[in-house]
Order: sequence, then structure tokens, then C-alpha cells
Amino acid sequence: MKNRDQVIREYVIRAMADSDEDFATIVTEVTQWASKKGMAVDRQTILKKLGEVIKEGYGQALAVSPERPNIAEPTEFSPERVDDLWFYVTPKGKKLLDQLTAEDPSIS
Repeated sequence: MKNRDQVIREYVIRAMADSDEDFATIVTEVTQWASKKGMAVDRQTILKKLGEVIKEGYGQALAVSPERPNIAEPTEFSPERVDDLWFYVTPKGKKLLDQLTAEDPSIS
């Protein structure tokens, strides 16, 4: 059985896989999914897991330039700028999500 940290980590990856997501959307989705499993999770925990997922190469932060609002560029993850960034799952993250979904279709 997966521990709470593993479940939250997988939910963060899953939230990023929907499309390019802002942090508020990731928090909302992860919180809802965790609640359905009877778990409470806060913004700080999700922020920590997001940083870990990005550091491990499963996700990437994006910055949108005010001069070019339709173009997002990969950027370094920064907890201080989390509300100004967008996030997506990398090919490595997609591969992991595919494996997790094969093991447990309920996370798709």
C-alpha cells in the first residue's frame, strides 16, 4: 500500500498532466482527489511535492513573458514565484503516470 507522501506526489504529477496548469489549479485538484481518499492536504505540502517532482525531472515550470503572453518558456522552479508560474509534466513524468495508471486505473 502506498504511503500518503507517495499518493500526494502522484496526484501532483497527475494534475500537471491534464495540461499546462497554474499552481492554484494543482492545489484544487490535489486537494479534491486527496479528500476523496479521506486525506487532508495543505498548500505547503503540495508546494513541497511539486518542488520534488520537478527536481526529479517529472515536471517542469514555465514562465509566461508579459511581452509574449501566448508563449511559455521553461524556467527554474521557485517557491517564491509559484503563483506566477505554470507547470507541465515532462515525458519522464508521462511515462511514470502511464505506469501508475496501468497499476491503478483509478488515478487516471
